[in-house]
Amino acid sequence: MQCKQLIVLIPLALSALAAGAEVAPENFQLKETRDLAALCSVTADDPNNVAAIHFCAGYMEGFDSYRNLAFEQEDVRAQYCMSNPLPTRDQAISLFVDWAKNHPEEMSQPAVLGLLSFAKTTWPCY
Repeated sequence: MQCKQLIVLIPLALSALAAGAEVAPENFQLKETRDLAALCSVTADDPNNVAAIHFCAGYMEGFDSYRNLAFEQEDVRAQYCMSNPLPTRDQAISLFVDWAKNHPEEMSQPAVLGLLSFAKTTWPCY
């Protein structure tokens, strides 16, 4: 999947997680997967809505861009394989938010590892 598509999916997934919880300034430090989930699931009435959703989308885009670059190297094996057609940004975010709700055991690991676990589970390479 390309970065743009992953970014689209993340906001939707995270929206499901927020469920009324307000984004805290600490979430922007992105120390754990739960922080990314909080940013991606921000509600429209949250005062940090714009910053949170853009942070979420940007983080996901960067994650996927790095993966695409690394995959171009001969010695790197793909850890996840995007679907065709690619999901929209909102679909990808929604999928992430749903995944995060169902995997509380993943929330305390670094955000990048949680996002990788999500991608590997959602788009495995066969």
